[in-house]
Amino acid sequence: EVHLDATHDTGLFLDHRQARAWVRQHAAGCQVLNLFCYTGSFSLYAGAAPAALVTSVDLSHTYLDWLERNLALNGQSLERHRLIQADAMAWIQSIRETFDLIVCDPPTFSNSKRMAHDFEAQRDHLALVRECQKRLRHPGRLLFSINDRGFRLAPPLTETMLEVSSQTLSEDCR
Repeated sequence: EVHLDATHDTGLFLDHRQARAWVRQHAAGCQVLNLFCYTGSFSLYAGAAPAALVTSVDLSHTYLDWLERNLALNGQSLERHRLIQADAMAWIQSIRETFDLIVCDPPTFSNSKRMAHDFEAQRDHLALVRECQKRLRHPGRLLFSINDRGFRLAPPLTETMLEVSSQTLSEDCR
């Protein structure tokens, strides 16, 4: 379900086409986490792989409802999908569960009365990525994506993470 006439909230990020394909290619048989899942396009691709279980976390009930409709529209059962309404940062800090593949696509900025603290990607991404890394099984994969052209990865992460933007960003979106 996409809203092509919407100016901002279409429900699908076109620049993630190749990243979604990468998720489908690597999610088969995996426990997958989609953190800040939005309308769940990464979750749908993981489910199509098929992943063993896809956990999708977002603060917005509206987006989780949209994901549930997208699952039905794509013939995917809730049996292999777990939808969690929560502050993604607080949620990942609170769990001990591990995953084979984590997709973390946070907003540039977020604040809500339901959050203990606002989230600012440039300021908070180091802590977020480290929490994701703690939740990865060996040899797990983390796809960290941010839609801010001015974003810079924190120096400790540049030593341990592989930059693959050129491989996951469609040429027409560069």
